[in-house]
Amino acid sequence: MIDGVSGSASLTVSALSVTRLVVTTQPGGATGGVNFATQPVVQLRDVNGNPVGTATAAVTAAIASGAGTLSGTTTVSAVNGVATFTDLRVDAPGSHTLVFSTPEVATATSAVFTVAAGATPASLAIQTQPGGAVSGSAFSTQPVIRVLDSTGPWFPVPASPSPQRARPARARSMAPRP
Repeated sequence: MIDGVSGSASLTVSALSVTRLVVTTQPGGATGGVNFATQPVVQLRDVNGNPVGTATAAVTAAIASGAGTLSGTTTVSAVNGVATFTDLRVDAPGSHTLVFSTPEVATATSAVFTVAAGATPASLAIQTQPGGAVSGSAFSTQPVIRVLDSTGPWFPVPASPSPQRARPARARSMAPRP
């Protein structure tokens, strides 16, 4: 009671709106074409740096620096003010950073992380069969060999910069010698 006044009053406190994004878990453990071992987590915060627990905005990830393509679910909705990515991956090796954005809010950029080269080649396949063979001449249709790694993508094997002229094989008789 204040100076003889009785009663009650209500006070409504509302969260401030989202003004910035903060990467709270940095991406890491990256191998080309494989989901990051450590997936990024982004928190939505207000002008004072406090988490906005009611925020549900969509947060989008993109490559900020480095080569390649970012794959996986690149846009996720925040839950209780936190956007958790679960299956991001980059297909090219090297140093990278990711940028995270949401409409009308400043972006946040991850720390630099390194994507290691992809899996070791696992098998070979003939994409184009050789053809048009004439004794002493190169095939008119050169073979094309593809390499498959354990993650599934096919990678072309670069052609030789100076193809070698095919040499005819010497015929050998399989008949037993007298």
